[in-house]
Amino acid sequence: MDVAFKLKTENPKRRANVLSKLFFAWLLPIIKKGNKQTLEVADLYEALDADKSKRLGDALEKHWDKQMLVAKEKHRQPSLMWALWKTFRFELMVYGIIWCFQNVVLVSLKPILIGQLVALFVNYSEDTVTDIYIYSAGFIGLSALIVFFNHHTVFGLQVMGMKIRVAISSLVYRKITKLNQKALGETAAGQIANLLSNDVMRFDLVVVPLHALWVMPIQVAVLLFIMWQQVGISSLAGVVSMAVVSLPAQGYLAKLQGKYRESISKKTDKRVKVMNEVVSGIQVIKMYAWEKPFEAVIKLARATEIKDITAASYLRGVYSSCMVFLDRMALFFTIICYILLGNFLTADVVFSLAQTYNILQMAMAIYWPMAISTGAEALVSVKRVQEFLVMEEKEESKIDDLGKPGVILSNVNASWTPSTNTLQEISLQIPTGTLCAVVGPVGAGKSSLLQLLLGELPAKSGKVMIGGEISYSSQEPWLFQSSVRKNILFGKPYEKTWYDKVVKVCALERDFEQFPHKDRTIVGEKGVSLSGGQRARINLARAIYRNADIYLLDDPLSAVDTHVGKHLFESCIVNHLRGKTRILVTHQIQYLKKANLIVVINDGKIEAQGTFNELMEYNLDFTKLLVAADETEDKEEDSDSDGGKLIKSGRASARNRRKSSAISTLSDFSESMYDDPQVIEEESGNAKIGTTFVQYIAFTKSICFVTFIAILLVLAQGFNVLVDLWVTFWTSQEQTRHSNNTSILLQSVGTNEVELYPLNQTSKINATHRYVYNTENNNGSLILKQISFDDLFDKIQLDGQVQEIIKTDYAIYIYSALMALAIILTIARSFLFYKACMMSSTHLHSSIFHTLLKAPMRFFDTNPSGRILNRFSKDMGAIDEVLPRVWFRQHSSKLIYILYF
Repeated sequence: MDVAFKLKTENPKRRANVLSKLFFAWLLPIIKKGNKQTLEVADLYEALDADKSKRLGDALEKHWDKQMLVAKEKHRQPSLMWALWKTFRFELMVYGIIWCFQNVVLVSLKPILIGQLVALFVNYSEDTVTDIYIYSAGFIGLSALIVFFNHHTVFGLQVMGMKIRVAISSLVYRKITKLNQKALGETAAGQIANLLSNDVMRFDLVVVPLHALWVMPIQVAVLLFIMWQQVGISSLAGVVSMAVVSLPAQGYLAKLQGKYRESISKKTDKRVKVMNEVVSGIQVIKMYAWEKPFEAVIKLARATEIKDITAASYLRGVYSSCMVFLDRMALFFTIICYILLGNFLTADVVFSLAQTYNILQMAMAIYWPMAISTGAEALVSVKRVQEFLVMEEKEESKIDDLGKPGVILSNVNASWTPSTNTLQEISLQIPTGTLCAVVGPVGAGKSSLLQLLLGELPAKSGKVMIGGEISYSSQEPWLFQSSVRKNILFGKPYEKTWYDKVVKVCALERDFEQFPHKDRTIVGEKGVSLSGGQRARINLARAIYRNADIYLLDDPLSAVDTHVGKHLFESCIVNHLRGKTRILVTHQIQYLKKANLIVVINDGKIEAQGTFNELMEYNLDFTKLLVAADETEDKEEDSDSDGGKLIKSGRASARNRRKSSAISTLSDFSESMYDDPQVIEEESGNAKIGTTFVQYIAFTKSICFVTFIAILLVLAQGFNVLVDLWVTFWTSQEQTRHSNNTSILLQSVGTNEVELYPLNQTSKINATHRYVYNTENNNGSLILKQISFDDLFDKIQLDGQVQEIIKTDYAIYIYSALMALAIILTIARSFLFYKACMMSSTHLHSSIFHTLLKAPMRFFDTNPSGRILNRFSKDMGAIDEVLPRVWFRQHSSKLIYILYF
């Protein structure tokens, strides 16, 4: 058995000093290496003790077991969420306090400082220079401190999310080993793969914004107080508008997101389950040329899945859009309200408000909805994991130590389910060194008898006593992807003499000579590159190599030819294992004469036991008992006597061994075997990022649509920039209008009277004032020029010079139009961007699966099915949901940088 890969590089954080930890200097070596080359698994550092799966799994399992006990006592469902809280509550509270201090105290100081700084620049004089330097240094220092706290908090929360994921994964792995046969039969491999890939990934995402759920209300209250001091009741207009969009609307979107997440998980489970069946049966699919029908089945499953993913992506698009325009929208409502209440804009107020709403946007429109959205998805994942964790476990069998090698069963009743007895009143004594043959019709309970001795089938009553170490050869041969030798050794040390002897008695020498690399030849997943007989003999050799006291052999002779079966029985079972206790389940009645004890089982009961001659004296007809399996197959398929779907599928597989053997032998070893003595390791792709993205875009299959989206991205971001520029321009205009040395000239209609009003007293101008006049002074007299007040600009006199200032009404109209266009274009670009990503994802999945079906059998022999399924579960999940979100943010950031700078 392959030893797990171990990272050899010591984690530099172990020896890092305080400064290195504070400034993340311990990460510089791997960052430099990653900048020069693609990082491989071997480049990673070993995990810290606090991050290791055993420690985390033990901690979570401890609290989960307590939950199970409490739930059993109070007759309620256990809570995985509560177990997680009890396990990680200390770290969660510490980072919560830091998060609160960072966002409520430090971040809230930024708008105050920037407002004061801008005010100093507006009223610049020699006396304010020192203050400008002080406030500038304070603002820079505060920003650096916020960045410092933010990096450590986010890093710590991400590590915590990783710990939760590892702990839950460990708990799931442990649960798999405890499931009883019924639960295993009801659990698909694809479901478990999805739990350990897609579902646990949600815990990485939910932890970072989690504290926003309780910090955000405090932060909003503090910032609202700051804005109230600046603009009074007008601040409510912006905060309320932001709250309406970000809280109820986003809450509803998060609720829908949770529903879609649950639906997507179920549909992904279904698709991965079908894909697992396709990968497992790829040899038969290729032989019968069934690639197209199965491709159609997968496409149909994918279509139903991608429909929900697309809907969820649209919701994510609305959420992403809110992140862009929400602070601008809130600032818009505040400014409009402030102006309509008779106030005028100043630069320090506008910049302070902009900074405040930017902070509020992070809290209310980014972290809060993100916490709700990822929290809703995480709750669905918790529910799915919890449903798996509460599945039935195998009962601990009460097996007494006999004290010496042998088996004694006394009046044992055992069952896979509470309602029926699989084995009834079983009494059996097998002394040391006995060869016991167990016979009976299909479904009689022979395999269940061995499961009872293994402790897998719980005894409801009676007494089971076993002495000595047990080695087991299963009815269904199983192999893992590695060399033949490692499949036989199965983790045991290699002893050449004993190994060669086992290979000989199991009739594998000739096969090894035919293999390209002898016993170092790599076998495919489940040994698909071998014939049925070869798999059966390797499976038997694994059990024989383990030098045990008791050997449980479940029908090892059924998949081999007659002469090979005779060799295995004579050389291996009779001679090589002489002196060992052997329990052989078989349908080969020709070997019964050499058995020391024969046990006949029918309908879960022992009908007879004794030597061959003793049973013949009772006129027992073995041929009648061992009717052909074909006559009982239909009845057996409807029976649960051997405990669930897993056992039935195992027997069905056994009945088809000869068929699979015939199919497998058609494979040419020179094509199906991997020529290198090592398994192909999984590597990251080395393609350039730019090339990869071009290929990803090409999978949309519509260059015109992509071009249109690119234009829309620029337009949407451009209008958002225009909104910001317009606010800056308008503020400058209003600042000029309301300067102390600025005046406006008005003449009443029908008169020659000229009045001069300071612009900070324009409220005194009544509706009868219709005309504005500019002054030109040649010899002390006024030269008047009539201009309609309905025009776009006001004519003002500033320091003796006339300037044009846009009217407030028109400024509001333009501001409103730009804001509306920015919102519409921002939402539209998000919808269309995610639509394009879903198109690309759909075509990419179809292309990959089509290529997979065309791959030669050699590919499936050298790549584990788990690795293949991972591409279609975890990686495809990242392409469906993570990549569009990250790429959208990246492009938005680039456009902001380009358009601003």
